[in-house]
Amino acid sequence: MRVVLSILMCFVLFLNHAQDVNLYPTNGVKQQKDLYYAFTNATLHISGSLTTKGTLLIQNGKIVKVGAIVSLPKGTVKLDMKGKHIYPSFVDVYSNYGQ
Repeated sequence: MRVVLSILMCFVLFLNHAQDVNLYPTNGVKQQKDLYYAFTNATLHISGSLTTKGTLLIQNGKIVKVGAIVSLPKGTVKLDMKGKHIYPSFVDVYSNYGQ
């Protein structure tokens, strides 16, 4: 019984090791380049001030620049937000607000 249990434990350890993503190169599906998204023509509410026709620039999921005049890097995906408002906020993942 101990032999069967030992073999089963070794098998489980090998399965766990097979899931290690660091063993494979990262040149496959994962993108290596910087992705920029620009929300343009939006009304920005920042620190009590109001900016109409403002731009919010995001790089790899993080806010890089915000303002009325923002220079956009080459290859930026532009999203026209005419008539939309952007507010600073925190997202509570464990909240059930709005459900």
